[in-house]
Amino acid sequence: MASQNVWERATGASAISTTVTPTSAPAVGYKAKQWMLVAVYLHLSAAGAAGNFTITRDAAAGSACDLVVLSQAMLALTDVAFVPEVPMPMDAGDALVCAYSNSGSKTYGLEVVWQRQEG
Repeated sequence: MASQNVWERATGASAISTTVTPTSAPAVGYKAKQWMLVAVYLHLSAAGAAGNFTITRDAAAGSACDLVVLSQAMLALTDVAFVPEVPMPMDAGDALVCAYSNSGSKTYGLEVVWQRQEG
């Protein structure tokens, strides 16, 4: 069975604090709630202000297993594309947290792309 990408999107003009936790029932042929991170895209309407855009794996196994996947200074940037060389495995219950203070209140578009793991 071919994997299909799932897109989670968020937009706004304030601080970014988005958590992606795939919780829907698995499709036939897929393992329950296990998933793969494919990509994270962030676009700002104008150059960002001070502060870092962070992508963090919030591990269901506990804080000892949490991982900062990306920390990108946003000063003078409008776009960030994080695409791992291969999809990043995530366990059941793991969440992906995207955060940025967005102190300049730029309009943003955030997209997180993930796949269910095949069973």
